[in-house]
Amino acid sequence: MKKRHEELIQSIAGNDAFRVKGLLSEEPGLVTALDPNGRTAILLALYFGHEELAKLIRELHPSPNLFELAALGDAEGVRRFIAGAPGGP
Repeated sequence: MKKRHEELIQSIAGNDAFRVKGLLSEEPGLVTALDPNGRTAILLALYFGHEELAKLIRELHPSPNLFELAALGDAEGVRRFIAGAPGGP
């Protein structure tokens, strides 16, 4: 998986949506893997300024974390996440 994860990071950095989609289809677990700085695929795409790619990754990601939802500006998703969290409203 490490080689595939490195390939995913490079594909995200290069804004290669076709390759990112292919890698995540082949290995869905890559969507939650962290880069050396602790960033997920969504956060990494946003870091590189690839908003459309981040949205594509979100479509393939069944359960983004709170940080991903907030970084994407998904206020409703953040509310749902918090409401579903233990001790949430």
